[in-house]
Amino acid sequence: MRRAPLLVAAVLTHTAHAGDDARVNSAFNKSPIVALVQVEESTFPKAYRSVQDQIESVNASATLLVIASWKGPYRSGATLRAVQPQFCGGYPCLTYPFQVGEIVLVFAREYGEPISPSPGSVVREPEAESLMTQLYRLSWAAGP
Repeated sequence: MRRAPLLVAAVLTHTAHAGDDARVNSAFNKSPIVALVQVEESTFPKAYRSVQDQIESVNASATLLVIASWKGPYRSGATLRAVQPQFCGGYPCLTYPFQVGEIVLVFAREYGEPISPSPGSVVREPEAESLMTQLYRLSWAAGP
């Protein structure tokens, strides 16, 4: 009798994990730059909770130290610059609000600097750590 709940839990865990794998595969394939970074400097607001936060983000920027890179021209020890874009094509676009000291995994859609990753394309710790093995597998499969 007790095996059924354990089996359901195992299936749900595997299904959630498979969904995460597909999400990471898709983000990896669509992103020219994939890197684990530590934020060294930032003028971004802590969050986008108000119109004032969005106004303050207009000229925001951040300096990111690359810890590890799976795609793109940046290697460990390099710095990368992130900015809030001046023009968004007529729709609201907000760059992830980088905060000094945090370590995040960035899936950037740009081919070079500056980058402007959306909040949905940045993964914070501890989830970022759990994705690293999958990123190494993807980068090895993609080849040089």
